[in-house]
Amino acid sequence: MKKNRNCLKCESQEVIHLPSVTDAAPGTAIGGITEMALQRGWFHHAGYLEAYVCNACGYVEFYVKDLQELRQLSGRVMHRDDLGMSSWELQLLAKRVSTIEHLAAPDGPTRSTAQSLLDLTGITPIQFLNQTVDSLQQFLVLTCNDDQKTFATRLLETVKSYQDRIEYL
Repeated sequence: MKKNRNCLKCESQEVIHLPSVTDAAPGTAIGGITEMALQRGWFHHAGYLEAYVCNACGYVEFYVKDLQELRQLSGRVMHRDDLGMSSWELQLLAKRVSTIEHLAAPDGPTRSTAQSLLDLTGITPIQFLNQTVDSLQQFLVLTCNDDQKTFATRLLETVKSYQDRIEYL
């Protein structure tokens, strides 16, 4: 769609270019709007996005605006190991464990925030804990990186230590 301005789905020529893509989710930035980017780790991005939208059917294609910036970062982007698990996935699991720690904490703002996030998804705390345990166990089976296995094992032990508290929520 970027090159010929034809929709790949319906073949319409009514393609609109959006030079930036924003996230209008509440609280994402001052005023609730922030430009979307591909993330590289927790604090770095690998390029801001632009979009091409078909005005006839609504099909959307996203592109990284600055390929040079992406190419410069490609050597530093987290790579997947041989069996498909990655540092990025392990970081997401660590974030889930942090949420479980907040849920297991005594009543307070961190617990309320964690519970509010789960309420939005419709998942109970015990379901969230069980999903996290399953994901960590799968990670341990699939990863071949010893450092990642050690870290994932510690995360799994942490989650299991909170299991009794979470069951009573």
